[in-house]
Amino acid sequence: MQTITWLSKQWMETIKTPSVVISIGDPKEDLPNFGCDHIDVLRLEFDDVDQDLGPEYVMFDWTMARKILQFEQRYKDHDIIVHCHAGISRSVAVALRLAILTKRILSLEHPCSGATKDFNKWVYRQLFITHTDLSASGFYKESK
Repeated sequence: MQTITWLSKQWMETIKTPSVVISIGDPKEDLPNFGCDHIDVLRLEFDDVDQDLGPEYVMFDWTMARKILQFEQRYKDHDIIVHCHAGISRSVAVALRLAILTKRILSLEHPCSGATKDFNKWVYRQLFITHTDLSASGFYKESK
């Protein structure tokens, strides 16, 4: 069974083992200074908001959710690390939802991996909705 871990940007910089990574940052935020060359990195940039606060904010949307779900399918035989700036909202939402949708085990071995109550509810719901849409369209049957 594969695992999924969430981390802060700071903790992500300490990982020395090549991994499959979902890297979440604020718009125009630099990537972490990775400690190694990773197997693959999916980079997404959106603000940590759970409602539309105006055009100055980039909301997580179905296209980003679809990229995450397709990325997970491509690497379904690998452990995945998800990181965001602080490791308490966006990355937690992605890790929790992927664990439920794909039956991955949540890895709680890193310091910020214990807190789950403050996850971004918008990201969590959007991943569920997009997964439902992809399931209805036959995406998961085609990718087996």
